[in-house]
Amino acid sequence: MDKVIIMGRKTFDSIGKPLPGRTNVILTMNEEYKAPRGVEVYHDIQDALYEHYQEDEIMVIGGEQIYTSFLKYANKIILTEVSQVVDGDAYFPEFKEGFEEVSRESHDGYDFVEYQRIEQEVEMEDDDWEYDIETDK
Repeated sequence: MDKVIIMGRKTFDSIGKPLPGRTNVILTMNEEYKAPRGVEVYHDIQDALYEHYQEDEIMVIGGEQIYTSFLKYANKIILTEVSQVVDGDAYFPEFKEGFEEVSRESHDGYDFVEYQRIEQEVEMEDDDWEYDIETDK
């Protein structure tokens, strides 16, 4: 463990508490959001990344808007692929272009798959995170 994990506010609320043994970071556009003690809150991707740029890995754990916003910065994706169709309202974005599968660990009903970026790293831009503030209350 001992990793930085970044998630949206809705993902954090669904978990209900900080995940132990990790630096928990919430990204939200809600300037009034109050997180529990020990949880970092940022309102901008650049601020969150800048604060943790020295880390070997930053794990982005959802939700859909957060995945989409961070995808262009990802050098590696570790994804659980489930072998059944489930109903849901949030999905991981399409990403296969620019990535190649480098490992797969199969289990009963799911696979752990690692993808590596095959393009050069992308520089961060000022307007990277477009977010619907109305949905984040």
